[in-house]
Amino acid sequence: MHSKEIRGSLYFGKGLRPDFNTVRNLFSEKNEVDECHLTASNKISFVLPGLFLELTGIRPGNMAIVPRPLRMPDKFSEFRFSDVETLSLSMPFEAKQSRLWSSINLTFAKLLSDFTHLPGVEAVQWHPARSLCLPDIFQRSIESWERGKDFLGQELISAAPMADGGIQTEGLWLFAGQEVRIEPELVEPKRGNSELALHLAQYFAHNGPLTKPMRFKSPLSGYLRAEPSSNGRFIRVYAEATKRSFGLKAVQPQSNDHFIESRAFSRLARWIPPTLL
Repeated sequence: MHSKEIRGSLYFGKGLRPDFNTVRNLFSEKNEVDECHLTASNKISFVLPGLFLELTGIRPGNMAIVPRPLRMPDKFSEFRFSDVETLSLSMPFEAKQSRLWSSINLTFAKLLSDFTHLPGVEAVQWHPARSLCLPDIFQRSIESWERGKDFLGQELISAAPMADGGIQTEGLWLFAGQEVRIEPELVEPKRGNSELALHLAQYFAHNGPLTKPMRFKSPLSGYLRAEPSSNGRFIRVYAEATKRSFGLKAVQPQSNDHFIESRAFSRLARWIPPTLL
């Protein structure tokens, strides 16, 4: 689950990737970099206080090799990877960095956000969540992180179905050292399963990893139970055997065989995070 590096990539229009001088000028404006030099392999390595980073894909060399994102919003439905060039920023990852509001991780993310202001940037890929987003949305997500507020969407932490029918987050490990996993028994078609996983992720990103079982009210109905997995890498979320009603309506079927969420569930964004009961 955890890679050996933290990585973010930028997609530029054809021929618009920056060269060494452009990057060096960006650093000079920010006055944040202690050292910056071009390596023999046409990479830029630079040092911030206590932090070593590497930038690949600058001109006139080859662009960075970047794996395709798995999470692409609808606005990217016509995005053509053949029409863009890639630049990639990376730094070594250590498990001890996966702590609440790690200043190291935030510094890395802010630096990547700085690069989005360069001319020609069309999209940003945040590799811990394997997500693609627009530059301005990524900038706002980083600003929200810096202010200690909730993340805006699936830019920094994403959630997706797994092969066994469960829902699992990606990217939470960078904040809490764990991923939330909604077990298959709790997943119901056409309900906000991913939204539930993301809201739980918000809670643990702010409060740190789960070390012992927790029982809490579901934003829909009944109780849920969260437990750390045996290897400590996942937060497994189950439905309690005994369900109780809390006055929240379940989803209602429509004649077109689609489901709509109740007003109560549509307010999930304002749901109070879980607390011990």
